[in-house]
Amino acid sequence: TLSSVSRVYIEMAAATDAPKPAKTIGERHKQACIMFLGLVVAYMQRVNVSVGIVAMTDPTASSNPDIPTVNYTTSEKGMISSMFFYGYLISGIPAGILADKFGPVKLVAIIGGILCGIGTISIPFAVTHMGFWTVSILRILQGLGQGFFYPCLNTHMAKWAIPQERSQFTWLWTGSQLGTIIMLVSGGELAEGASGWPAIFYYSGILSITWGVFSLVFGADSPSKHKYITEIERRYIESNLPPVKKDGERTKIPWMSLVSSVPFLTLAFNFICQNWGFFTLLTLTPTYIHGVYGFSIKDNGFLSAIPYIGMLFGGFLLSAVADRMSRRFSTNFIRKLFNSIGLYGAAAPLFALSTFHTNATGAMVLLSLATTFNAGIFNGIQCNHLDLAPNLAGILMGITNAMSNIASITAPQWAGFIVKDESSGEQWQIVFLVSAAIYVMGNTAFLIFGSTTIQRWNDPNFLSAEPSISGVPPICEEDGIKT
Repeated sequence: TLSSVSRVYIEMAAATDAPKPAKTIGERHKQACIMFLGLVVAYMQRVNVSVGIVAMTDPTASSNPDIPTVNYTTSEKGMISSMFFYGYLISGIPAGILADKFGPVKLVAIIGGILCGIGTISIPFAVTHMGFWTVSILRILQGLGQGFFYPCLNTHMAKWAIPQERSQFTWLWTGSQLGTIIMLVSGGELAEGASGWPAIFYYSGILSITWGVFSLVFGADSPSKHKYITEIERRYIESNLPPVKKDGERTKIPWMSLVSSVPFLTLAFNFICQNWGFFTLLTLTPTYIHGVYGFSIKDNGFLSAIPYIGMLFGGFLLSAVADRMSRRFSTNFIRKLFNSIGLYGAAAPLFALSTFHTNATGAMVLLSLATTFNAGIFNGIQCNHLDLAPNLAGILMGITNAMSNIASITAPQWAGFIVKDESSGEQWQIVFLVSAAIYVMGNTAFLIFGSTTIQRWNDPNFLSAEPSISGVPPICEEDGIKT
């Protein structure tokens, strides 16, 4: 078959012209580590308000009685949590276009790392001296900066992760979980210390600035721009990538093809569903644990981190399983299987949490199962941009991020509207039930309409009169076992 011929061609090229480097850890792995650390510091800043807002509104949170506090309502807490995503919504699509034009590393290092870090450090002063709306504006600006992360990471990895190794590199997305864990665990400790809740923002802001500088020094947009990569590894990567545009060559964006593409629209819808459930848990779990079960700020942070510890380990485990399965099963089968684990698997515990009254232990077990299963999306929709159009991966991520952050904005606000009494388990059950139902809708659509076939509009010359001709025809392995 055509797909068999394509696969044989690629395997022969890899075996003869560009053999796999002998080193277990190459420069491509180091570049993935840099982006992994970027997600760690990004999510530390994204989550710090979830922890900090509990502490800054509780006069008993710190051992230092001189630490100031504020009186925010539940609605105002939800608004501050969601303001981040207004900026995130705006910057996603421009970030993908700019990453394609100027290269991803400098953009994400300066805007997502250094400038966001400065904004984070400024929040304590804004809270104590400038008021609610100034804090909200700072969170919007942070969202603008962090909107560059995922588009830039996809643009970056499109040049570094070859199709045969993509399942290996899905662990880099778990940086978001590690950053969440670090902030939830350390945030409570910092809030109870002598420096109080402002230390949460100083700590995460300084780390963000540090990562930005580090990334500028050691990051590279592509193998051809890396100063220290070996010739063997460079040839191995470049010869195994699908036909891609050259560095510095701008891609014309086929907007009409994008908005009419069923696989891409299905992907975007899945991101909306994923973000609704995930960011409901991410932004409101500390408030749920504190309100329903009455844990202290310190214990609250640790308990809130437990589900994301499960997601972190689930991400690494499922990445290893997907990598082994990819040697036998098609990409399409892998994506849909693991996305089902990620969304159906997460929905089941949330349905249980919304149906049964449980104690704190039961609630934590169910939340942990939900997030652990949710890690399946790293080998599902999270990789699907690269499957559909590696030349446009950053732009596709920018679009899906922008669309999905409508859910990131509305989900916490909707929860704040439903939960009038933070100690009411029944009101929280409604929030979990809706999140579970949305997860189910998303994955069902992906199973029916999702695809992993490289789209025609991925071709750099798709909009020109003569499409480019590559030596390797596209690989189409829609279902089942590889032949």
